[in-house]
Amino acid sequence: MRLLASIPLRRQVRVASVWAVVVTIPMVGSVARASDWLVTAASIRDTDASARAVGVVTAGWRLSLEPTIWAPGLGGDTRFGAGEATAERFQVDLPHPSAALRFDARRGDLSISASGFAFFLDKNTRTDAPQAVGAVAFAAGDPAEFRFNLVSAELTVGTRVWERTLPAPGAEHVVRIGVDAFGGLRAYALSALVAAPGGAAVSDSGAWVEPIVGARLQVDILRNAGFYLALDAGGMPIGNHTSSSFDILTGIQWRPLGRVGLEFGWRQIILNLQDGAGPGRFEFDGALAGLFGSLVIRF
Repeated sequence: MRLLASIPLRRQVRVASVWAVVVTIPMVGSVARASDWLVTAASIRDTDASARAVGVVTAGWRLSLEPTIWAPGLGGDTRFGAGEATAERFQVDLPHPSAALRFDARRGDLSISASGFAFFLDKNTRTDAPQAVGAVAFAAGDPAEFRFNLVSAELTVGTRVWERTLPAPGAEHVVRIGVDAFGGLRAYALSALVAAPGGAAVSDSGAWVEPIVGARLQVDILRNAGFYLALDAGGMPIGNHTSSSFDILTGIQWRPLGRVGLEFGWRQIILNLQDGAGPGRFEFDGALAGLFGSLVIRF
């Protein structure tokens, strides 16, 4: 105390200020560290809670998403009233890149799938033979615009009806063979147009929904490869608004990573979509067929 009293008042104030700063800085640092710890702990709790929530939703389910590039060629006839436009005669039957998407969920023997594709073709071409499409007539070699847009979506529910596992030669892993039966609904939206250079054109559009049933054979080999074959058929005969389909899908699978794989294969869907009768009839009787490649992401 005598030492402090011997120090002038202004100097005492400066010394006290210095000590206040020296004491305050560690306290601020401690508070900041405590705040960081609290934020980190809260983040961990939130992350754990989110993980638990996702786990509750996906518990027992195996999920996969498959974005796909499909390159089908168009074949068959599009009819407008009495006339028809044949894809091959308009030279629009070459493979055309299209987008498709599939989502699968599986739990035990139960499977749920949602999928669809979009095929958009708009081409300036020439006929290779005379054609009468509705009221529009084409001679061989005439220029023409051909537009064909088809979008399809389907939802199915299936169950495993047969399964067998076999020892793989020279390996501890197994070959697993399974057959699923499934059923559901498939919908289509189609619009088409054929136009001549002078402005004459015919066009129409329609939408259809039909029930489908099918089966899928799946063979898994050594846990990272496999192949499959899926067949389904559908139909909805309602007066002058009818539809029928037969879909073939086959591919090989390779999973170089645990949750990421590749698929390559072939798909052909044969369709008959009809709306109306007589002069107002609109119908597509043909097919889309071609190779596809998919990226498979599993969750």
